[in-house]
Amino acid sequence: FRSARTAEPLQSRLTPLWVCVAAEFERRGTFPSLPRADQSQLALIENALHAECFELFLQPICSLHEVGGLAHYEVLLRLRTSDGRLLEPGSFLRTAADRHLMPAIDRWVVRSLLAWLVNNRKAWARVPAVFSINLAPQSMTDANFISYVESCVIKSGLPPQALCFDITEQFASSGNISRSEEYTSELQ
Repeated sequence: FRSARTAEPLQSRLTPLWVCVAAEFERRGTFPSLPRADQSQLALIENALHAECFELFLQPICSLHEVGGLAHYEVLLRLRTSDGRLLEPGSFLRTAADRHLMPAIDRWVVRSLLAWLVNNRKAWARVPAVFSINLAPQSMTDANFISYVESCVIKSGLPPQALCFDITEQFASSGNISRSEEYTSELQ
């Protein structure tokens, strides 16, 4: 939907309002009730966090120009349902973000990836590799997230350079980039 007075999409014009509403709900510690479909999806997400129903996949990132050097992989998240189907992130991350579960999911991704890397060193250690993890803006603004990542990396004994954290352009341009730069310097 676009306003007749401006070419700016309605969603982007309403974003500041939704941020204020979300902040008020967070301050009160209450959230509006979800529609039934969203409630079942929320239960699915929460169960996936507790029962390890998320799965990680590695997608190689190949340069069309460079040959050799570091191997690069994008870490992809999927949710396995009780009937065995794999759900794409687009089908559940919106609900997770609406309920502020993204920092917990991002922690699960970091912890699970590092555990896999430690347990499968022979599979990836022949060629130095970098694993790119997409981070949610909620995780980037979570005061404890970076210390959690540091702790996991230290416990794993893996080089921190093996991880690359991707943030959205929207987050980077939102004025929070200074916090991103702080995270970057803390991780180095």
